[in-house]
Amino acid sequence: MTTHSMEEVDALATRVGIIASKMLAVGTPASLKSRFATYEIHLPASQVSPVLDYFHSHSFPSAHASMDTLTRISVSGVKEDDLPQLLDVLEGAKRDLGVDQVTIQEASTETAFLEIVKQHNIQEEERHEGRKDPWWKRLRTSKE
Repeated sequence: MTTHSMEEVDALATRVGIIASKMLAVGTPASLKSRFATYEIHLPASQVSPVLDYFHSHSFPSAHASMDTLTRISVSGVKEDDLPQLLDVLEGAKRDLGVDQVTIQEASTETAFLEIVKQHNIQEEERHEGRKDPWWKRLRTSKE
């Protein structure tokens, strides 16, 4: 089965392959999430940058702003044994930076997919070899 819906992947798949011209990653949804995007921290957009700096200075250099939303930090590579330290740093950020609206959750399959694509520097599907404009721009210029 092929799909672009990460909700379908979570609900139906026991083994996943991420393909973009070649196989980029293979595994279970859980293994891909644990390898590429372990935890997500959701907070107001205005607090992402200071909290991100806080995480970098407190032993989480892999923390980075989300690629698809302004209100999320992804922290990859956190193993089960590291979770207490992650929660302690998050509590410290709440206390030291005055962060009051924050949630933490296991990363989604969507986030893992975006991380895999980012690591492989995959361009949009609409861009073809030797063509720099998307299809809709080429369509418009061909009619003129």
